[in-house]
Amino acid sequence: MKKADLFTHIEDWSLINIDNARFILKEASVRVNYLLEIGSKISDRVFTILSLLFPIEAALVAFVVIEKMKGQLSDRIITNLLFFVLVSLVIVMIFLGKIVLPRLSIPAGREPKEICLQKELLIDDESKTANLAIILNEIENCQNKIDFYNSQNVRRTSELKLCMLSVLAIVIIAISTILVYNF
Repeated sequence: MKKADLFTHIEDWSLINIDNARFILKEASVRVNYLLEIGSKISDRVFTILSLLFPIEAALVAFVVIEKMKGQLSDRIITNLLFFVLVSLVIVMIFLGKIVLPRLSIPAGREPKEICLQKELLIDDESKTANLAIILNEIENCQNKIDFYNSQNVRRTSELKLCMLSVLAIVIIAISTILVYNF
């Protein structure tokens, strides 16, 4: 993950308004929380799709087994198409599981050992420099989290869209196969 260098262009640090810096930090924290919520919504959608696909998969397997036992699935084309649908659904379910299970994250907040790297930050020297340094450091930290979670959410959303399109294609193939089989 590339570190944000937000303040390299500042030449005169005494011109920075600490209240504005606090406002930026507050807004950055709001943005980080928003991106975390979006990530949770993506996971919820995947779990919903998976909870729908499991019964569909089970029903399709039951249909194929029952029809095969009746001897009515002797047509190789129909059997192969249904087998394709079953295998495709299993593959999509694996990819959907991949979206939610190995999810990377950055812990909320920061450990004191990360913030207190310099003893000067803990000393009250009647200037705004130390306080401003902490705030600006946290703004950069929030920007790094925003960049990370945004890239994660974009990747997971595109994978979810691809899986949903795959499910749609599989459903169309399954329906057309069953219609052809029944007529």
